[in-house]
Parts: sequence; structure tokens; C-alpha cells
Amino acid sequence: MSAPMPNGLKHHLPEDFVPSDFDFVIGRGKQVKQHSGNQRLYNEIRAVADDYTSGDKARKSFLLSQLVSQVYENSPDAGFVKKDPATGRWYAVEDALARTSAAQAVRDCLHNHYKSSRQFKQQRRRQAKHSNSPVSPDQVIMNMNMLPPSMARSVTPDEAFYAHQGASKPLVTFPLSSSSCKNDLFSILASAFANKTCEQEDPFEPVPIQEPALLTTDTSMRSSHARDNGRSKMQSILHSIDMALEMPVSNLEDLPAQVPGFPAITPSLEPQVDGLFADSLFQI
Repeated sequence: MSAPMPNGLKHHLPEDFVPSDFDFVIGRGKQVKQHSGNQRLYNEIRAVADDYTSGDKARKSFLLSQLVSQVYENSPDAGFVKKDPATGRWYAVEDALARTSAAQAVRDCLHNHYKSSRQFKQQRRRQAKHSNSPVSPDQVIMNMNMLPPSMARSVTPDEAFYAHQGASKPLVTFPLSSSSCKNDLFSILASAFANKTCEQEDPFEPVPIQEPALLTTDTSMRSSHARDNGRSKMQSILHSIDMALEMPVSNLEDLPAQVPGFPAITPSLEPQVDGLFADSLFQI
């Protein structure tokens, strides 16, 4: 039996060294996993799988030490080997790395029992990649068709576009009945501006909005009352004039007595005429 290398030391192997069927190659990739020496250790792990999974911590440590010792017994000159990426030469690893590699091989073979196995990590990465993959609009529609009617939701074209592009924007869904809801934005705006718009005969012309009233309620009432009083006085004056035109009057001063409400006319208010215009007027 060849003793493993002390921790922290590297034992470079000959330049023409090639891992044998009894050497365990430390590395990644399909080629390393399929190496005959690695497959041999995997078979030995499967042989003690039941004993290893059912044992306590001390039992597992003992079985792991046996697996490492068996590799060194089968390959006294190498055992656990690794390729130096700087020089391209193979070297035998130290004892700590040998036990760590053997423990990882146990977890990989018994991946159903360990979340730290490579198989479990690969499966978790695939699931994460699948969950982050973009969803096509056809897939969204197909998923919506599979829902029962009570859970049906509508997806807008913008939401389907974001899903197709793989954007992180969350889809916001609304019930299909929301388009006919009286509380939607269009109905609210229509009810708010319905009483403030002017009717147009041309349906293609924009509907103007009436100017807001600048007067307060109190001011509007006073203005309306003043208009009514003025209208009543004007009607009374016009009525008095009509009556005055229909009855003969010899003197304008008698008109107020004959027509109630007509303003009194005094001599001082009579027009004064003289000159040529007065002469011509009297000739008439």
C-alpha cells in the first residue's frame, strides 16, 4: 500500500504518465466521469451504499477511509491524480484533496440522498433556467384555455409582448367582465364631461367643452332678479306708449294724467326751437 501525499504537497508524475484503470482522475466533464478508474470507484461505492446511507457519522467516515485506501492499494504509484493546467503534467494530490474527492464521488453516486451532489445541482440549474425562459404568446393562450371559466383572465397584447420578449415585467390580469363594468375609466370620464359638452350636428367634429361659469350662485340670482325687474319696467313703458298713441291728446302735459305710470312732462322739458328751423316748423 502506498501512503498518500502529505497535505499541501504535490507529487509530480512522469511526463509520459497516463492514468490507469485503477487511478481516480479529479476533474470535471464527461470524459473524466467516464474514466475507467472513476467508474471502478463508483461501483465500489454502490456496493456499500446501503451500509453508508443507514450508518451514523462515524460509520460513514470509516467507509470513506476504506474507499480511499482501496484506491491507493490498487494504484500504489498514483491513486488520486489531477492534471496541472499550467504545465499539463499529472500529479498525485494530497490526502485532504483525495478524501474530499472520494466524498464527492459518494454524494454523486447517492445523489437521491444528498442535495450537494452534482446531479442535484444540475437539476436545480435546469429548473432555474426553465423558469426564467421567455413564454411565447401561444403558450400563454394555451394555458388560459386550460383554466376553468371561473378563473378565466384576459391578457393584453402588451402583456403577451413582454412575455414573448422574456421581460421581467409581471403580467397584470383583469377579469373579462371588466370591459362592461360601469366603473371603468371610459364611463367615469363620460359621466364627468357629459353635462359640460356642447352638442354638434357633425359627428366627425370634436365636441367642445363649455366654458365654466364664472359667477357664483348668489351673484347669478341677483343678476336674474335685476333682469326680471328691468324687463317688467320696459314692458310697462311700452304698454303706456301704446295707450298714448291710441288716444287723442291735446296737450302733452295732460298725458301723465291719462296714462298711468307715464312720466310727467313739464314745460321745462319741452324742446326749444328757434331760427330758420323754427320758422319752417311752424309753417308746417
